[in-house]
Amino acid sequence: FTANVASLAGLGVEKFFAPTAVGVGQPARLVIRIRNSLPQALTNISSTDSFPAGLVVSTPANATTTCAGTTLTTTASSIGFSGAQLAAGPS
Repeated sequence: FTANVASLAGLGVEKFFAPTAVGVGQPARLVIRIRNSLPQALTNISSTDSFPAGLVVSTPANATTTCAGTTLTTTASSIGFSGAQLAAGPS
């Protein structure tokens, strides 16, 4: 995961796969969480994450988000999101 951000001590990013281990051809969910404990809201958050070698998006792609107003995009080798917003304080 790569992020280009200023030094923001209150910004946290977590990425993991669930389940943590799968066999060839088995599905896994990629979870990316961004946490904001800063005193100001964050808007227009975006990121692109490149997959490790051998990982592919399921067919048909079924990427979903719990962040209202966020747009997801997938390619054969990456997933991205844009337009995310986080309220000020723990989120």
